[in-house]
Parts: sequence; structure tokens; C-alpha cells
Amino acid sequence: MNGTIDYPHLFMRALDLQLIQKSTSGWMQDNASQIKFSGGRYIKIPKVFMAGLGNYNRDEGLYPHGFVTTEYQSEELKMDRGIQFYFDRNDVDESGYLVEAGTIMSQFQAQHVIPEIDAYRYSKIYNMAKTYGKTRTLNPTKEDILSNLLKDLRSVQDKTGYDFKDMVISMPYTIFEMLELSGELNRSINVSSFSQGGLSMEINTLNGAPIIPVPSQRMKTKYDFAEGEGDFGFYPAADAKNINWIILEKSVPMAVAKTDSLKIFSPNVNQDGDGWKTQYRVYHDLFVPEAKKDGVFVNIQA
Repeated sequence: MNGTIDYPHLFMRALDLQLIQKSTSGWMQDNASQIKFSGGRYIKIPKVFMAGLGNYNRDEGLYPHGFVTTEYQSEELKMDRGIQFYFDRNDVDESGYLVEAGTIMSQFQAQHVIPEIDAYRYSKIYNMAKTYGKTRTLNPTKEDILSNLLKDLRSVQDKTGYDFKDMVISMPYTIFEMLELSGELNRSINVSSFSQGGLSMEINTLNGAPIIPVPSQRMKTKYDFAEGEGDFGFYPAADAKNINWIILEKSVPMAVAKTDSLKIFSPNVNQDGDGWKTQYRVYHDLFVPEAKKDGVFVNIQA
């Protein structure tokens, strides 16, 4: 087996699908269809401007002339992350390494990539919401959590006019457990279908709004992302605060995650040693257009 082996159909497509379906924020990538890729780590986000209504001229049968224009705002995918793994020739079965590599990369994504992407997205949503003045602080209890959550939902609804079913609530499992213990919850909770990356799942809803529980370590206001030189992965920043919940109108977040490169080098061509070398690289980022700022709200602990 000579040269660099590239299996985009076997590995990269599967890994991209896994990123969407297994991430708690994977549904945010459904809005990526609006984004144009301009090569590499650069994208273009559409901004649509249109006129409102005017008076119809009944005498002449004339409609007022309006306008619709679309501009594209260029953005850079800030997160450019990667890893390289090395396996000595004597430690693996050469005939089965490709299958083993697929299993390893799938596990790596599940244990490290997906949690990091979730954490980055939620923390960025918080910081954008803070910029837009769409946050408040609260130390909820089981006695007041439901009323406060409904208050924030109503706040978004009042600004946007959207129904609860058009919003998504993300919250840590710890806060979700508190919500479950609320004596008032049973009057408002139901189970409905929710689609993410072509995968349909049954989740709890609050007056129609889907609730997505998230591991609490992924819902902080700020993270440090290691550079990969003696330190790897991500961890909450020293001044990070806990996020109680994030409310988003479904069309607001535009998330992009792209497995840009997956390369496997056989021992015959690997110049770094007598073994297999696997290289993995992913671009990702999230954007909340200012025009849709009223469709986001974040509640954090004081």
C-alpha cells in the first residue's frame, strides 16, 4: 500500500455526519445551507434587505415599487483545529488498519471534537448575546426556575413574534434536573419529534419549545483552547460562569463544521518513523447575524 491514502467517502462524510447528529448543537448546522463557501476557511453570510408595504393606487391600478437586495458578508472560520496520531507498525495489523483508523477517529470525535465544538458554540452565543444586550443573571431554584424560563421565552417572543415551537432551549443537565423537580413542570411538558442532521429524535418540549439537555462542562461563558504543544483539548477559563440556559429562534445560529482533511500515511511512505500516521483537521465556527439578535437570549448564574 503506497502513498497517501485518502478515503473521503468512507471517513470524512461519516465524520461530518457524526458531528451533526451527535453534537447537542448539531441542529445549528441546518442553517448552514444559507452560507456560501468561498474557499478554505472563508465563508459568505447573506444579508437581505427589503422594503415594507406601501399604499396601492386604486385609481391607476399601480403597486408601490419596492426593493429586495442581498449582500454577502465575508467571515473567517476562527477555529482551525487538528491532531496527528502515530501507530508503530508492530502495534497494529496492517491488513486491518484502515478499519481500525475509522473506529479510532470516530471515538476521537465523540470524546474530544464534539464536546469542544459544543463548548465553543455555546460560549460564543453567550458572548454575542452579551454584545447585543440579550443576557441576564439568575441563581435559579426549583421553586422559581419555570417562571424565570418562561419569562425569558416570552421576552424573545415579544421581540420576534415567533411561537415557542420556533425556539430551542439548551440547558445543562443539572439545570434540566432542577426543572424536572419543579412542581409546575408537568402542566407544560410534552414529548415531540426533533430533527437534527436528518436524524429524528424524541425530546421534551416546554409549551412546544424543544429542550436540549447538555453536559454542564460544555455550557460555560468562556473557554481556553489548548494549542497542542504539551497541552491538548479545552477547559473552562478561570473567570468562566455557568450558563443556565440559551434560547434561540431556530433560524438564528449559523454553525459550520467542516472536516477539511483526513490523511492516512502507510509505514512505507511515512518519513517520521516505521508506523502508520493519521492526520485530522477540522474548521468550525458559529455566527449570529445582528439582524437576528432579537432571537437569542442567554441566562447565566450570578
